[in-house]
Amino acid sequence: MTISINPEARGKRYTKANFEPLKTHYSEKNFQVHVINEYARCAMEKISLAMSLVHSYFNDEKEEFIRRFFPGREEVLERATSEQSYQRIVEDLHNRAQEAIVAAPEETNMLIMAGPGAGKTRTVAHRVAYLLRVKRVRPEAVLVLCFNRSTAIGLRRRLRDMVGRDMAWVTTLTFHVLALRLTGRSLVRRSGGTIREEIDFSRVIRDAIALLKGECDVLGFPDAQPRDALVSRFSHILVDEYQDIDEEQYELVYLLAGRALTEKDEKLTILAVGDDDQNIYRFRGANVDFIRRFKEDYKADVHYLTENYRSTANIIKAADTLIAHNRDRMKREHPIVINRAREDPAARRQLAAQRSDRAGKGASFAGKGCDGPGPCPAGGIAAAVQSLSSDFDVNGCAILAREWQELDIVRGVFEAEGIAVSLNWGRSAFPGLARIRENAELLSFLHDCAEDQVTAKTLLDFLPEKGTQEDIWQTTRMSSFYRAIS
Repeated sequence: MTISINPEARGKRYTKANFEPLKTHYSEKNFQVHVINEYARCAMEKISLAMSLVHSYFNDEKEEFIRRFFPGREEVLERATSEQSYQRIVEDLHNRAQEAIVAAPEETNMLIMAGPGAGKTRTVAHRVAYLLRVKRVRPEAVLVLCFNRSTAIGLRRRLRDMVGRDMAWVTTLTFHVLALRLTGRSLVRRSGGTIREEIDFSRVIRDAIALLKGECDVLGFPDAQPRDALVSRFSHILVDEYQDIDEEQYELVYLLAGRALTEKDEKLTILAVGDDDQNIYRFRGANVDFIRRFKEDYKADVHYLTENYRSTANIIKAADTLIAHNRDRMKREHPIVINRAREDPAARRQLAAQRSDRAGKGASFAGKGCDGPGPCPAGGIAAAVQSLSSDFDVNGCAILAREWQELDIVRGVFEAEGIAVSLNWGRSAFPGLARIRENAELLSFLHDCAEDQVTAKTLLDFLPEKGTQEDIWQTTRMSSFYRAIS
């Protein structure tokens, strides 16, 4: 058989309308899978019931068959997954707001305004599982962007529990790794075989933007449109911690999603999760205005996740009181609340507002045991702890201060009052030797020189600004010892 393409059809892409005639076929296929599943369930219970199902399937009208064997479960027949799978992905969330997001129509763009501890990553993971299992989106067509590697790893673990091996085909990356892949650069590059080449990640993202704009050639795809060559396999993009993106990352997402394109079928469906109250990376260019623009940029539905799964009700109330002073909040009408399953009216908290004296004259406290917000001795803290001891074990109390000198005052008062004190200087809490900056730099240098013979002079020349030779010798000796015991 010879297939020839009409010249006018070259470069034309299939649209959703081309696949519409297949809708009935796939709907019936889903229906038949559910029938077989029900047959197996009936056979395990009673074989005569299973044979009755077979007889009804081939002899009764479809409506009558459904009424007999799927009463009240008609929605199940429209899903491309089992009842058990759907329950685990959607219903087991036990949170209506999360369920509405996870089970939203496949082509809906969504902006999720989420508070702290509201299950943001969990919701993203379940949404991906819903797309794969219920809507049968190809795993290769899903791109998830996270802001750090640990979040990406945690999300992939959640996905593995729900969709198994299909998780491996879902692209889960940080922004920088995505840019590296688009530009074809390696994260680890060496010059001369020993010294690492520093990578300008901001430059890599700018290079990726230039590629998607078609301002430079795409390696290996000389005749293809840049965006088609790089991201045409994706249909869905999900972005975590959207409030942290800066202008370059915003433009990268904008180009990936195809917002600048005119053809609707070439645009990706996008979901972004963000919290305008947690814009903590403003110092490096992150701008919460990008969240505000999202609804208009992508014609997105806005959802709110405000049930907190992490803190007690009193802590949440205190936080809401503080955060209410923020200007132009997007969740002003949606305060953070404790999730219903953890409501505990007996939960208590004690607040002590601390003001440090920069002149080194100690600390000022306001709280139970003090007459007001003015200067108060550390005895106020001791009195507050003693008053709580009748309700719960004070071993669960923690006192925080800006400097160790301030805690010395508190410790002295506590010891005089007979209150046991444990300063958090334990081995488990203190950073290991390899976490100290000078040691980490030295270990990295030694790793790069693993195949070379390194002299003492080389080590001394490496850290000329770290201090005296004696300091360097102590650092080198500790680093060697740490490597030996590791």
